Amino acid sequence: MDVFMKVLGGLIAAMFIFFGIQFFFRGVKIIQTAQKIKFGRTAPPRPQEIIIGKVIGVLLFLMGLYYLGIVIVSLVNPV
Repeated sequence: MDVFMKVLGGLIAAMFIFFGIQFFFRGVKIIQTAQKIKFGRTAPPRPQEIIIGKVIGVLLFLMGLYYLGIVIVSLVNPV
């Protein structure tokens, strides 16, 4: 069970890192996809929306690094 939790934590960390990178580098596409889902049409995103998308991407990436660090520490130093 312990190994399962560590693998699951690693997968969650990888997911956060992946989505953080996607939000940071493909923010315009993600914003337009959200517009299409919510409003049924798209428009060019405003600069504030692009900045918020990049901030969300950085925060998700940092959360992923944090969880990855926890997984690595738990692998190196088992209690």
